[in-house]
This record gives sequence, C-alpha cells and structure tokens, in this order.
Amino acid sequence: MDLLASQLQIFPKRMWEIENGLLAVDSIELAEIAGALGVHPGWFYGGASWEEWNLIASPNNATMNLAMSIAELDHASKYMIEKLVIMLGKKNL
Repeated sequence: MDLLASQLQIFPKRMWEIENGLLAVDSIELAEIAGALGVHPGWFYGGASWEEWNLIASPNNATMNLAMSIAELDHASKYMIEKLVIMLGKKNL
C-alpha cells in the first residue's frame, strides 16, 4: 500500500482510507490508481482486462495522447475537465 501511495503521490493514510471505502475517489483518481496497478478502471467493477478492453475500445493515438496529457495535469485542472465533460454529457442527453 505504501508503494502504491508513493506512485500516486498521496499519503499512505489517504490510500488506506480509499482502500477501506472511507473516502470516495473521482473518475480521474480511479484511472490513476488503475494505471498504477496496471488494470483498466473497469476492473474495479468486475470489468475487462486491458487486453479485452483494447479489443472493444481500440483507442487511437490521439485519444491516448489526450488521456496522457490530462493525467499529467494538476488535480484542480483535472477536476475542471471532469466537470466540463459531465456538463457536456448532460447537454447531449
């Protein structure tokens, strides 16, 4: 757990709280945790492995570059992007 917390650049106590369900994580944090563990975020919900996901999603290089760029942003910027995506999703319903 300490190694994972270190990889995610969070305190071990926060990692423990997440792991024990005491703290909620947003989608960006979930993606970061999944990346550190080498699994697809859907794995946490009993979903497919990366190999199975790649067969379904087949993201192109532009999509992957965008995802990597977003992953490198600070938390506040990621949060803003997440809110924008949610807002756009609600508009398209």
